[in-house]
Amino acid sequence: MRRSVSHVSRRGGFTLVELLVVITIIAILFALLSAAAVKLIGRGDDVKLRSEISQLAQAVEAFRQQFSVSYPPDRVVLPPGADSATAQYFKSVWPRLSPAVMQNDNTSHAYWGVPNGQTYVLQGDQALVFWLGGPRDSTGNCINWSTDSTNPMKLTGQRTQTLYQFPADRLVTLPTTPARNAPFPSFRDIFGTSPYLYFATGKSENSYNPAGIVLSSTITVIPYQTSSTRYANPSSFQIVSAGRDGLFGPGGIAWVGAVGGAATQEGNDDVANFHPTFLGVPNQ
Repeated sequence: MRRSVSHVSRRGGFTLVELLVVITIIAILFALLSAAAVKLIGRGDDVKLRSEISQLAQAVEAFRQQFSVSYPPDRVVLPPGADSATAQYFKSVWPRLSPAVMQNDNTSHAYWGVPNGQTYVLQGDQALVFWLGGPRDSTGNCINWSTDSTNPMKLTGQRTQTLYQFPADRLVTLPTTPARNAPFPSFRDIFGTSPYLYFATGKSENSYNPAGIVLSSTITVIPYQTSSTRYANPSSFQIVSAGRDGLFGPGGIAWVGAVGGAATQEGNDDVANFHPTFLGVPNQ
């Protein structure tokens, strides 16, 4: 008896419909993976930004401890035009400060980081670099304060400990205006478009510059408040980044953390040391 042998035919390949189904599935997976990757990268930037704000905050705290003073002010009137508040704080940091240094009569270079013989006012973003970085060398790098307390701006000799290492390529001098007259650098955040803002809200009388920080002829940011009579971080300071969009909210109570406040659109992704998420997102 002959046994029949069945032959199984082999397929020559995929049909067009099958190929289209496979391509569609791959496209969907790629889109999902791309969205996840973008979201992950975004979270990485958020983590990096918050970490840098934390490092800056630690540096401000270290400055206070190193010199045994109150938190550094966010408004600095440089010699020779230093106002009484600036002069008093300089003296608290450097009790042996030479009168000649306060007169800014050194003619060999721009002594306090700006041209000699003029009255310049540092805004809070500039004050952050000034206090944490000290004087700068000829290439623009911050070199920390001199340990000579009679002459802290001296460019040679021993230096105080590094509080924060400012990358020179992220120090930027914003255009001057009548209200922002000091050609002194600010520190750009990780997105590279806007500087970190610094507000000293910890003074007992809260006598910082009431006009806030002037960034341009049309943009001014005031310290953030939790109510009409209370500042965010009322016992210390505020450090604020404009976030990914590079646009600051106006400050004040225009953010969701304030009583009755609602963040403005340009301030929704702002990040600060006094709020765990974006300033436009409720504290949950």
